[in-house]
Formats: sequence, structure tokens, C-alpha cells
Amino acid sequence: MQASRQGIPLLQPCHAACIFPFRAQARASPAISAAPLSGCVFKGVPEDLDATLKGSANIWFTEEQNLEVTVLIDAQVSHYFKRRKMFPTQEIKEERPDGSLVVTFRMGQYEAIRNILKSWIPNIVILGPFYVNKKSGLKSGRRPPLD
Repeated sequence: MQASRQGIPLLQPCHAACIFPFRAQARASPAISAAPLSGCVFKGVPEDLDATLKGSANIWFTEEQNLEVTVLIDAQVSHYFKRRKMFPTQEIKEERPDGSLVVTFRMGQYEAIRNILKSWIPNIVILGPFYVNKKSGLKSGRRPPLD
């Protein structure tokens, strides 16, 4: 027993379980035991699941990565993108003389890349597709330099 307050002994947490035993039957929902069986069975794991998961960075992954976002990375942070991939499908398309990079990312849904891009603002500019800025809520203040 712990020290008491005003003469009343305090119980240890492990003693509370002995005094008030858990009653599973009283807490279980009767609807769960009456759930009908559908007859559907799990067929198995898809063969390409490992490859799909390796190509994903978060919960917004799909087998088909048909969307591409092109981004201009500022020279001040370009070394981070050269050192390691920020997204599994990152590909450096161009390294400019000023040290900036043009990088592309492929994904199945724009939500897959949104948070990564947001974390690099204001050091990135989305070059295309242009509706990604509006759709993803990204607002980068810099404009890409003219070639």
C-alpha cells in the first residue's frame, strides 16, 4: 500500500484489477456476436505488394504511378536532394549552373507528395503541372528563373 491521505490507504494500480475484475461479457456488444458471416475469404497477398510498398512513402500509394510533378529546388537546399531521395520516385532531371535542381516525382495521387513539398517551401517552386499548386494548397512565393 502507498502512503495514506488523511488515514485512508491508497491502492496500487495493480490492486485495483483484483478488487474490480474486468467483466468481458458485460462490455462486449451483442451485435458483434450476432454478426452474419459473408462467406468471402481472403485470397492471399498480391505478388507485387513488396514492390508497391517499396515505391511508396506514405499511405497514399497506388500500384500505378501515372502522375508526375516537376519542381525547381533552390541552390541553398539542393545538396539535401542530391544526398538522398526525399521520395522513392525522385529523379534529378537537371542540375543548373547556379546550383539549383529540376527534380521530378512520380506518384499515384498528389496527396502522396503534398506534405513533402510543403516542408520545403519557400525553397521550391512547382514547375508543373500548374494545377498542383492550387489543388495541393501550396503557395510558393518565388518564381522560377527564366532560362
